[in-house]
Amino acid sequence: MTNCAERSFYRTGKAMRKSGRADEKQSSANRSRRVLIVEDETILGFEVAVMVKSLGHSVVAMAGNEAEAVRLDARMKPDLVLMDVRLGRGPDGIDTAERILQHRFIPIIFCTGYSSDQNTIERIRNLGPFQVLAKPFTISELKRALGRAEGMS
Repeated sequence: MTNCAERSFYRTGKAMRKSGRADEKQSSANRSRRVLIVEDETILGFEVAVMVKSLGHSVVAMAGNEAEAVRLDARMKPDLVLMDVRLGRGPDGIDTAERILQHRFIPIIFCTGYSSDQNTIERIRNLGPFQVLAKPFTISELKRALGRAEGMS
């Protein structure tokens, strides 16, 4: 004989199974993504991480240069990379993306304060159909970019 609490559990379980099926039918844009952030300015990286998390995604790692980014991508296998174009010393974000893409295809959203620089945009286009977010960007712009990147994975 089941008591009231057990019956409630069974109903809740059934409701959860039904809602789980409904969740599967939701658009893939609502799917939680595992994001690698590549940003040489630590404070900006943390600000972007807060935005990513507030949209329901997780930040698997943060890198400040090419070597860290390539190593963390290989180890953490994120679903998507948010890549700063200008990484200070060493290779820039476009070169870093090229190295990552040599190992596996992954959607990359390039973040830059130089979105009007045609040479930069052309170099990104030569890598593939990746998106560019002009800095500073809003959370709604990031949300749209993440949604569009979903179709690339």
